Amino acid sequence: MLDWLFPTSSNPGVLATIIGLRVVLNGYLTATIARAAGLRTPLTAAAGVVTLSSAVLTVLIFRPGRPGIYASYVEMVLQVALIGLVTSVLVTSRYSSPSRVERATTVAALVGASLLLLYMVPIYGDALVAP
Repeated sequence: MLDWLFPTSSNPGVLATIIGLRVVLNGYLTATIARAAGLRTPLTAAAGVVTLSSAVLTVLIFRPGRPGIYASYVEMVLQVALIGLVTSVLVTSRYSSPSRVERATTVAALVGASLLLLYMVPIYGDALVAP
């Protein structure tokens, strides 16, 4: 069904699900920065650019004529930067007493984004180094 998006992948549905989950988690983390630091701040803009760049780069990496292994390194650095940015904003900001649900959701999103980052290492290796 998703062969048109990822024609070189052996299981494009799973790959699209993983990438979609990453985009959703990154979007939530960007929204968390916007709530903590303000909507029109450089931190929120940086998080938005990182989120969008990471999503586009990830899709391009798995398309034919892909940019290569160095693009996957850049994408991983973007992910680490977003996770670090969210963590630093939440630690240093005066985030107006989030509820327990907000706090738990943010921690779950940070853990999920970190685990998906680690999960992408063998996926990138399989797509870019193994063939």
